[in-house]
Amino acid sequence: MEQKAGNEYQQKTKEELFEEKLKVAEKRLDKQGVEMDTKIIDTVAILNLYQIPTSGSCEGHIDHGIANPWVNLKAVGEPEERFVGEKATKQSIGDQFHISPDEVGRGQNEEANKQFWDTIGAVEKTPEYRKWMADNEKLAKTMSALIDEFYTGGKPDPLVAINLLTLGGIAGRIQSGPDEIPSKNLNPAEESALRIRLSKRQEEMKRFTEFLKKRMVI
Repeated sequence: MEQKAGNEYQQKTKEELFEEKLKVAEKRLDKQGVEMDTKIIDTVAILNLYQIPTSGSCEGHIDHGIANPWVNLKAVGEPEERFVGEKATKQSIGDQFHISPDEVGRGQNEEANKQFWDTIGAVEKTPEYRKWMADNEKLAKTMSALIDEFYTGGKPDPLVAINLLTLGGIAGRIQSGPDEIPSKNLNPAEESALRIRLSKRQEEMKRFTEFLKKRMVI
């Protein structure tokens, strides 16, 4: 399966295209306004060059989060309304409970949340949302095919292998190894072993990134 860049890129080399995407990725901030982790930037850049949009990433850590490198994939153009009449329903319930409509369904007022989901649960999803979810499904299929191609000769140790994980509301997450949440009470030997596992996972993500760079056709 070949992956071709768009027509506007035809006169540029792979290296030039990648460097352009890398510069864009380096300027992006995460949801906390923090710069992207340096050991995952290349992966984000090459995925974007494959026209696979990303919505979050991490190189993996041993003191917070999980000890796995990962990148979330999410189709662009997420519609504001998932359900028909969602805004009006949130406004009505928000007025009833004297809270912002943005808090309805996901805020701290459990009674308002319950009323919203009880009301909206039987309502149709909007055509825009259905199309957006179809776009996410296409992204997931594209990513699965790339991972399968990468592992044509067989997958390595499951503790480091790249997989596409299912996450609600997006195309999924590519991640090296199964979730490993670092313990807060590691002894020196355990911490050293965790560092080694994380390093191997980061190396596997790097191998996948290099594979994507080499297979790209322009």
